[in-house]
Amino acid sequence: MTARRYRADTGSGLICMHIIGISGWSGNGKTTLLTRLIPALKERDYDVSTIKHAHHRFDIDRPGKDSHRHREAGAGEVLISSARRWALMHENRDGAEASFEEIVQKITPVDFLLIEGFKSENFPKIEVWRPESGSAPRYGEDSSIIALATTARGYDAPIPVLDLDDEQQIADFIIGHFRGEAAPVHALQGDCFAQGEEILSARDAIALIATSADIAVGQESCPLMEGCGRVLAADMHSSLDLPPADNSAVDGYAFRHRDYLEDPALPRVVAGYSRAGHPFAGRAGKGVVKILTGALMPEGLDSVAMVEHVHLDGDRIRLPKGLQPGENRRKAGEDIRKNQLLLERGHRLRPQDVGLLASVGISQLPVYNPLRVALFSTGDELLEPEQPPAPGHIHDSNRYMLLALLQKLGCETSNLGILPDEPEAIETALRQAARQHEIIITSGGVSVGDEDHVKRILARIGRLHFWRIAIKPGRPLALGQIGSTAFIGLPGNPVSTLVCGLLFLRPLIQRLSGARQTPPLHFTATADFTYEKKPGRREWLRARYHAAADGPGSVEIFPRQGSGILSSAAWANGLVEIGEDCRYINKGDMVQFLPFSEFTG
Repeated sequence: MTARRYRADTGSGLICMHIIGISGWSGNGKTTLLTRLIPALKERDYDVSTIKHAHHRFDIDRPGKDSHRHREAGAGEVLISSARRWALMHENRDGAEASFEEIVQKITPVDFLLIEGFKSENFPKIEVWRPESGSAPRYGEDSSIIALATTARGYDAPIPVLDLDDEQQIADFIIGHFRGEAAPVHALQGDCFAQGEEILSARDAIALIATSADIAVGQESCPLMEGCGRVLAADMHSSLDLPPADNSAVDGYAFRHRDYLEDPALPRVVAGYSRAGHPFAGRAGKGVVKILTGALMPEGLDSVAMVEHVHLDGDRIRLPKGLQPGENRRKAGEDIRKNQLLLERGHRLRPQDVGLLASVGISQLPVYNPLRVALFSTGDELLEPEQPPAPGHIHDSNRYMLLALLQKLGCETSNLGILPDEPEAIETALRQAARQHEIIITSGGVSVGDEDHVKRILARIGRLHFWRIAIKPGRPLALGQIGSTAFIGLPGNPVSTLVCGLLFLRPLIQRLSGARQTPPLHFTATADFTYEKKPGRREWLRARYHAAADGPGSVEIFPRQGSGILSSAAWANGLVEIGEDCRYINKGDMVQFLPFSEFTG
């Protein structure tokens, strides 16, 4: 249903209010949700008012009070006022109930007007439904219901399904609805993730990201010139053939192949020629016409002899032997046919894609909005690069490394600096970031140390889906959400941050931004090293690939593979991946190599 904005006359102009209803059968928790939803919207700096529809007699006044005596005496309206509030009581003495529109006119314009009741009125509503109430949901019989807020886990419905116990998520949905954004109800489907302290395999973690995350951004139109790196929000088709007509593939002389076979004698060169943008306008008859590359074929001619292969004798020309029908002619539609699918939704545009779209006359592109990312580092020990060294401190490398990666992935990143090891400051920063971004990324604070606060705070104010993966480097990795904003907490060690960023953050970014999943290509190479590892976990070693003149190339690994050795990643041009069941790598064994360019190219 279209988002409804009510226009109210304030005396100084018109102002819009966003109206949304909270609907549902009695006893399902409409009022409870409203009392949680109001502060959730107000803490985001929105003004909120409510209207409650009562189906029975009610009285906000009390017998014995002066205002009650005024009404009993017959006053049609009584307004009672004090320094704290005022209230207007109107008596429907003729029995006619005021219309919804009349009631709304009495509300001072605000950002959001939440309605409880008036279920027959045509404005967008969120239905509240608890299965344990014994009632059935109404969304199937009321087209104005745009979402279902329920306690039922995994409930399938043709409209967005919200978590009734998550007012932050519902507030996100309401705001996104009135912004016209196609934001998902669940950026991450929580029930799909492993809970508790289970250690996941790398493949299971990546699969969960791929299947449980959803597009978190809206759409916009983008000029073709600004399209490189953007993600298509719709399939792109050609509206024309390319080339649009038969043309020459070379500089030469156009002729009719039938005449060439019937009379190989010297044909006459017709005056004039065909060049790109200026086709030959005359009639060639049985003669030949000079033609340049890309020029339209003259009418009636179907083949071209290359200029290097002919001999001119005055106005006559000797054509080479053995020319085939259609020689050096490009046929209409040879490259692209009208209505042909060019690029699919979810494709991230490259320079060659921009050229392809330009070639068929496409100048505006439907694209997804850039994913808004909030990026923090955590730790009292961290310094900005411009700050002088200090005892017990190190410069923050993780955030700058991630900023560069996110730029490559087409994100719109807010660099929110370094968070101190203070739970209150961390919680405040996470809550604020969740209101304005589709994903929050932190570095550090997700393990089990005394100052590793991020994991505990996330579990309290949001949802924690998994945080331990059987990998090296980078086992402590938290994935969750705050409201509908996705969260990923990367390890604090720089190499762990890099590897987890490439392997787990990258596919999550792709899913949330609407981009098609593109697992990195890898190839087999010969190990020029020996290595021993523990079974049961997947490992990635910083490695350098050396191409061979023939056959597979070889890889060597950096001599120090500690997760704090960032120079190993700068030295390497990729990663060697070692599976869970492998314990030993000997020289000459074949290993899988993943180039860094596959993650960031």
